This record gives sequence, structure tokens and C-alpha cells, in this order.
Amino acid sequence: MDYKKLIIKKYEKSVSTNLSDIKKILGVRTQKFNNISDYRNLLITSSKSMVIKWKSNKKYLRTEFVLRAFVELYPVKLIEQSIMVDAMINILDDLLDSNLDKQDKMLYILEYLRVFSIYNFSLPSLRVQKVMGNYFDKLITLAVAEFNYQEEIVNENIFDKKIQLSTELLLMRAMDIDVFVQIPLTKENLDIETNTISAASKVFRAGNILKKDLLDIDIDKKQGQATLITYIYDKHTRDMKGYIHGILGLLESRMDSIIKRGINRRSKTIRDNFRNMFIEQKDEIDKIITKLVK
Repeated sequence: MDYKKLIIKKYEKSVSTNLSDIKKILGVRTQKFNNISDYRNLLITSSKSMVIKWKSNKKYLRTEFVLRAFVELYPVKLIEQSIMVDAMINILDDLLDSNLDKQDKMLYILEYLRVFSIYNFSLPSLRVQKVMGNYFDKLITLAVAEFNYQEEIVNENIFDKKIQLSTELLLMRAMDIDVFVQIPLTKENLDIETNTISAASKVFRAGNILKKDLLDIDIDKKQGQATLITYIYDKHTRDMKGYIHGILGLLESRMDSIIKRGINRRSKTIRDNFRNMFIEQKDEIDKIITKLVK
């Protein structure tokens, strides 16, 4: 199944939910003072930015990865909640990291409010709400911890230690997939091995982030974004292949260790799917680094 296509279709369709609520708010005044098509056009425009970035892979959908891992074990009723959380995180990321003009910024804020409204109307369970609160706390700590890690890596003289610290940093950044794994687990009776499923998802996501950072080297350098990958590329170009392969080796070893820990059949299927996606991604990274460093 094309999960990305499914997600985008649901996201685009969600505009109709907002319009239905807007009609109720406006009531009889709709025809006299407002044309509902104006609201429709505005919301379609605001939602387009995310859709375009998802289609072009400029932004990744964590919901897509989790759906690919859970397959039929994913509770269908919770997909929309996950999609809206995905959108909120991507919107915030662009608001913080991109140089947006006033008009674009207004559309991003409007889209965030639109998505946040749908998420709240989906009536997330108390458990999901707690997971979300914890998730945003993690995002707050992540920014500070990431800066400290990068500083330590830059100052480290032993190259193998740089690889180890870089792997730890990627796994820490991979915490951003946590809530997307926790949402389906609130309905599935897989709690006995929640930790191993979560751990496997983080290893996959760490490789996913590494791939995205490699693909974004030119853009990051042009925009003056000093990332760990741009630093290694500039300062240790000749060691770049060894550095990337070293990280992938540590991640794969960690994934294999996680796979061996589980015994529950259903959760093993999910962990195996995360591992297969990691290996698929590892092969893609090999091709990227071969082109990057000739």
C-alpha cells in the first residue's frame, strides 16, 4: 500500500472538517457577510505547503514509517491523530528554521491552528495526551542537548570517538518518532514489548535523519546551517565514508541486539519491519555517500 498517498489524501480531505465547523460558527451570517469559498481557498492554500513538501520528500512523514512497520496492527481510527501531530511538528520546524516572509508566516500559523483544531476535535485519549506532553518536553531538551553534543564532537580528537558520539546524537534526535509509535500502542495489546518496539523505531529513525542530513548538505551550506554532517564534510572529507559507515555499523549492531530481545510474535513483526526499513535505508545511504565523496 502507498501509505504516503493515503496520508496526503486524508490530510487534504481534513480541510472539509474545518469548513464544516466554520459554517456552524458563521451561521446565518455566512451568506450575508462572508463567502464560504473564500475560507475554502485560504485553507486549501495553507495546507498545500505541507503536501508539496511531503510529496517531494523535503519533509518526512513519521506516520508513514510507523504505518509501514505496524501494517494491519495499526488502529485505523488513530491515523488522523498521528497525521495532525506530524503536520504540527513539520510546521513548527519550518517556522523556526526557515526564512519566511510575512505572507508565508501567516499561512504557516493559519495551518498550524487548522491542524491543531482537528487534532483536538479527534478527542485523543488521556494516554495519548500524556504522551504528547512528554513528547514536547523531549523536543525542548533536544535543542540544548544537540548543541552540546555537536560541540563535544567538534572538540574530540579521536575519530572513532567522533563516530560514537555522532551515533548517540542521532539516536537522541530520533526521539522525535516516539509519539508516532506510542499513538497506535495505546490501542494495541503490545505493552509487554513497547520498549523494544520504541527502541527499534529510534534506530530506524536515526538512519533516516542521517540520510536526510546527507541529502541536505548543499542546502544547509548555502543557508549557513552548521550541522554535524556539514562539519564532517568540510573538515574530514577524506574520512567521510569511514565516518558514515562507522555510524551505520553501530546502528545496525544496536538494531540486531534489539531484535533478539523480543519474543512476542506481533511485536516481533513490527520490529522486523523497522529493521527491514533500516537496511533499505542503509543501502540508499551507501549510494548517496559514494556519489558525495568520489
